[in-house]
Amino acid sequence: MFVFEGRVWEPTPLGKQTHNGVFAVERYILKTYHTRWKQAHEKFAMRALAGVLPVPEIVDEGMWEERPFLLMTKLPGETADGLWRFFSHEEKKKLVRTAGQWLRKMHDTLPMSFIGLIDEHGKSRGGYFSGWGDYLSADVQRWRGMLEKEGVSDAGLLQRMTSRVVSRQSELNELRLTAFLHRDFGLRNLLVTGDGSLSGVIDFEHGLAGDPWSDLVRMTAERLFFEEELLQVYTSAYLGREMTPAERDRLVTYLAHHAVSQFGYGWREGVEEEIEHARRLMRWVAAQDGGW
Repeated sequence: MFVFEGRVWEPTPLGKQTHNGVFAVERYILKTYHTRWKQAHEKFAMRALAGVLPVPEIVDEGMWEERPFLLMTKLPGETADGLWRFFSHEEKKKLVRTAGQWLRKMHDTLPMSFIGLIDEHGKSRGGYFSGWGDYLSADVQRWRGMLEKEGVSDAGLLQRMTSRVVSRQSELNELRLTAFLHRDFGLRNLLVTGDGSLSGVIDFEHGLAGDPWSDLVRMTAERLFFEEELLQVYTSAYLGREMTPAERDRLVTYLAHHAVSQFGYGWREGVEEEIEHARRLMRWVAAQDGGW
């Protein structure tokens, strides 16, 4: 039971309950968190972005069933991932164009002066990374090390992705412009109305301070890497111009990192769909470097 405004409610579970729980409570959404820091990321981002982007409004917070929670308003619309296949090409272009503009607004509104973990006020909570390249290199090697111990059959592709990230480590360490990263800015966290218009952004729990360009990875990895026109629409909407060859190379590097981490997650959790998608993405990244 959940108590709000002097009334007792029976929360209704929404979707698959994983580390966090999401429930409907009357006209609100109740979300519980595995750690208080995930709650802190949402608090910071949603309060800072109020009036900038359509994000939920927090109406209550605290502990429920021994976990931190936020009670927030429910935004109109459904998540875009379930509706994507029904959209026309022009509707998809409209969606990714708006998404790119929204992501740029978020980054412009939430600049950071460091790289690493953040608290509920958008300040560093320790865990600094010496550089963005150091963070990505350590992370991709961690995932590859886990998979190597498991003896997966894709060792060659995984090594190629890892080598690409590590080879750019020094270059990425030179990056100084940082912002709050959503890190899951994709179709499952963008809401759309019946006419295909974006109506909201949700799920800021994975927040981190880092290179804003890396936040384009989720959408690109989900749907756009094999649809060049949509990728160009998305990146141009974010930048306000076409991306340069150097920017494209950096995006491909981030996609290499994403592919290894997605493969590792899929392997660890036993989700074959994630593994197959990661394989497809790794082959695409390899093709950008002259094939496999």
